[in-house]
Amino acid sequence: MWFLGFIIGAMIGGAIGSLFRWDEAWLFFGALGILTAVLMNKKAPVQSAAPQPGDLERRVAELEREVRALKDQRGYATDAKSTSSPVSEEAAAPVPFPLPQVTVETVAEAVPPPQPEPAARPKPEAAAPKEPSWLWQKLFGGNILAKVGVLLLLFGIGSGLKLAIDFGVFPPSVRLLLATVTALAMIGFGFSRMRVATHRMFGLALQGGGFGVLYLVTYFAFARYGYLDALAAFALFAALGLVCLFTAMRFEGEALAILGITGAFLAPLLASTGKGSHIVLFSYYAVLNVMVLAVYALRAWRVLTVLAFAFTLVTGMTWASARYVPEFFVSTEIFLIVFALMFSLVPFASALMKRVPRDHWGETVLLFGTPIAAAIAQAWLFDQTGFARVALAWSAVAGGLYYSALAAILFSRQSDHTTHTAHSAIAVGLYTIAVPLAFGVEVTSAFWAIEGLVLTWFGIAHRRGLPYTAGLALQLVSGAYFLLEWHGARVIPILNGLYVGSIVIAGCGTASAWITRRGADSGWPQSGNARSLAALLGTWALIWWLRANFGDIARFAAQAHESALYIGLLVVTSGAAYALGKTLPWTGARYVALFLAALAMLTGLFEGGPMHNAHRHALHDTMVFALPAAFAAFYVLLRRHDRDGYTALVSTAHVFGLLVLAATLLREALWIAEQLARGVTLWRLLAWQLVPVALTFGVIAYARQQIWPVAAHRGAYLAAAAPMLLAVAFAAALYANFHHAGGATGLPYLPVASFFDLSQIAVMVCLVAWMKAAASIRFGLVSFARGTAALLGFVWLSAMAMRIAFHWGGVPFETHALLASGIAQSTLSFMWTALALALMVSATRKVLRSRWFVGFALLAVVGVKFILVDVANQGTIAWSLSLIGVGLLILAASYFSPAPPRSAPIVP
Repeated sequence: MWFLGFIIGAMIGGAIGSLFRWDEAWLFFGALGILTAVLMNKKAPVQSAAPQPGDLERRVAELEREVRALKDQRGYATDAKSTSSPVSEEAAAPVPFPLPQVTVETVAEAVPPPQPEPAARPKPEAAAPKEPSWLWQKLFGGNILAKVGVLLLLFGIGSGLKLAIDFGVFPPSVRLLLATVTALAMIGFGFSRMRVATHRMFGLALQGGGFGVLYLVTYFAFARYGYLDALAAFALFAALGLVCLFTAMRFEGEALAILGITGAFLAPLLASTGKGSHIVLFSYYAVLNVMVLAVYALRAWRVLTVLAFAFTLVTGMTWASARYVPEFFVSTEIFLIVFALMFSLVPFASALMKRVPRDHWGETVLLFGTPIAAAIAQAWLFDQTGFARVALAWSAVAGGLYYSALAAILFSRQSDHTTHTAHSAIAVGLYTIAVPLAFGVEVTSAFWAIEGLVLTWFGIAHRRGLPYTAGLALQLVSGAYFLLEWHGARVIPILNGLYVGSIVIAGCGTASAWITRRGADSGWPQSGNARSLAALLGTWALIWWLRANFGDIARFAAQAHESALYIGLLVVTSGAAYALGKTLPWTGARYVALFLAALAMLTGLFEGGPMHNAHRHALHDTMVFALPAAFAAFYVLLRRHDRDGYTALVSTAHVFGLLVLAATLLREALWIAEQLARGVTLWRLLAWQLVPVALTFGVIAYARQQIWPVAAHRGAYLAAAAPMLLAVAFAAALYANFHHAGGATGLPYLPVASFFDLSQIAVMVCLVAWMKAAASIRFGLVSFARGTAALLGFVWLSAMAMRIAFHWGGVPFETHALLASGIAQSTLSFMWTALALALMVSATRKVLRSRWFVGFALLAVVGVKFILVDVANQGTIAWSLSLIGVGLLILAASYFSPAPPRSAPIVP
């Protein structure tokens, strides 16, 4: 009966039009009501006609005929005398007792299956007709002609009344009388037609239209013509609504009941003058709601109950926003409690009576909409009246106790589990809201975190996704609320609100992670989901734990010991994470432990500023204990991972640990070099070379002797970590050759025997040693290391000639002066010639043809250099000595290696 949408919309539009002087409002809202009814009423139940005695007799006769037909088809002879005479539809004997239900299965069991005919072919089954859409069913289901006719009749009567007003046709009393007579005729004729089953929908539609016309007549008589005062109009509206409601109950017409209750609720609004008492209004609404609940108990018309809830809520909000004053608090509070109790009992009673279906949207609206609306109204009411927040907290506690009692009753009666859980969830929600209203942020966050932990445990224990998800969400909300609302100060260490609140949140997160991880053993959540969720919860707890302790350390610890306390905290937390990971077992916790130990090492490395800061070293004050403890914890964990067979990222961790150790030792060596000789840069340059070289020699030695950790991760140390260390040493050696003269040690400079040259030799020897140790891992590293060492040796010998010219010849150690110096150029030529001789002789002995040509090319370069550069210094002692020395070396080369070898083996 979609025309009811028009009636309801027209009445609402009439009330709005009277307030805003909009004459066509009733017509516009009537059309809007039709559209709303079509789109929203998807699941309105189709009411069937009440069973009549004649209907039952006809159904029995039809079943008997079907049984006889089945027997005839299966070859059974039917005895006309033994079978009962057919019962006609017009005159059938009444059935004195209930008949058993006859189904296809029972008939099939009673009749033996027929023998298959060999020649017969099975007939193809007809395709099942496609089910029409819900929109088509609602628009064109039932007696569509009656719906369209009544709808057009309503439009016509409304339009006729408006035209009669506009053009003055008939006196007002005659107009209203004609409309009233028409409405009564529609109601009477519809009432007479409803007794016939085939015309039942027609009768309902006609009656609904008649009541709609009476609503329009009453409205026009009151609002336009003034024939009725407010009290009389209110009485008529209410009477029409109640009569319509009882008529609907009599004939099982839910749509008619919706029309009646809508008119009853709109009656005080349509007849209002703005001067009535709110006590009278809400008392009248309370009586209507009691009637609606009684109808619900008898007929279970949920849409009717939702409509009553919506009218009560909207009317109450409208009145409160316009007319509420603090003097009305007591009466308003009483009505609010009464209405909340009424509508909260609807889903509760439905669950107790175990009505089907339980998942009707109307019950969901009332189940959750009632506490939400009541909570919002209560908060607004307390705020307008000026009550403290603690009063609202006690109100929330009272609501939680009420819903807890409902949940307990449902649980004891073994009612629907979903409804019982929903009532419990509402109670928990009200308790949760009460806490921040009564307490500060610390207590609130702690309570929410603990509550979230309990919900998480409940979800895991009972394999329920909703409480588990709610528990996790509540813990996140508690943390966010704590961060945003906490504005206190840390007065004393540990025993302050921020520390305690953070520890509670961290503890609940850790427990939730542990519960989730253990839940995977029982099969819920699944192992993959459990690992991910446990990792997220563990990370959440770890962040809060570190935040709490880092904050107290920064606030109360002395600056000299601050870094040591940070490292100590990370080491202790690392041990706890490892113990947790080993106990569960939990692989993620073990890797978190390794990460924390690595973080502790980095804290010591970067504490006090960047590495070039020579005024503060790594092992200052209590760091002398904390930093070694961090490295010890890291390598102990690596040892445990290797022993237990954890291979993921472990090799990378070994490389990382060695590099951090090298950086830490280098920083300490730089600080020691600065303390031993302030302002002298030589020792700092030597530290950049010797620390990586020393560690690389250690790696090579451990690899040869098969000592852990290099023996267990030979490839990671020799092919990844050692090249990085050697790259630092090589870069430092090249930089030193171009920027330092090799002196400032307090001792005279001796080529090759000076500290500068010895460090250069150490880097080259380390490169060659690493080349031999790593050759079995990566053969390509051999040629690379050989070329790198050769390049460094060539640069070192060339720079040595310049250092000799500076220390022995007094040439300034500047690029322009050295290039122009005859001593420097002669020494450089002598060095290159000696190097070329060494290459050629070694090539002859090892039969390396390519090396011989490299030496010969270097001699050629020396010759070109004599012609182009050294000729400028001819006639000097340096020029003469250089010629003599180079000549002697070339003669020696012609004696020991006069020609390139005939073959060039691959073996070096």
